[in-house]
Amino acid sequence: MTIEGKAEQRAPRIRLGMVGGGIDAFIGGVHRIAARLDDRFELVAGALSSTPERSAKSGAALGLDPERTYGDFKAMAIRESRLKSGIEAVASEATYQRARLLRDMGRTADASAAFKSVAARYPSREVAAEALWEVGWAAYLARNPQDAEHAWTRISEIPGGRAHRVRALYWAGRARKVN
Repeated sequence: MTIEGKAEQRAPRIRLGMVGGGIDAFIGGVHRIAARLDDRFELVAGALSSTPERSAKSGAALGLDPERTYGDFKAMAIRESRLKSGIEAVASEATYQRARLLRDMGRTADASAAFKSVAARYPSREVAAEALWEVGWAAYLARNPQDAEHAWTRISEIPGGRAHRVRALYWAGRARKVN
């Protein structure tokens, strides 16, 4: 009797670009590990340091193509947007996806901490608002309306929260009424 297994169909990895987090930055290694946890991301480009020289050195140490190691994030954004195989996400989105994975695994406390970390590290990005939205709902469902109100109110205060401001303030008001 033979046993046949199915080959698992994998979606291609998401091409990741990183801003900051070069070889001399502790948090860069943490971000790269987080991006690899669920094997959905591949680091392909980066503006890894505040100087082009250090960015190039970091890119070489990480095995990045020198053509995809940039002196600043603007140059990376412009060139990568023109490449057929350009980046599809940056580290903030990868970190957010890790937090969602923790949530989906039922690791609520770890997920909440990870979402809060995303909001603290990337307040000017829309992903910060999405992370705070998740924090608010976790608190609301845990019958902690005060923390939910705080998270949803913060969405309206951060630069990345503009697109979510109306719904966040609505739910902050609802949480206040429950309080």
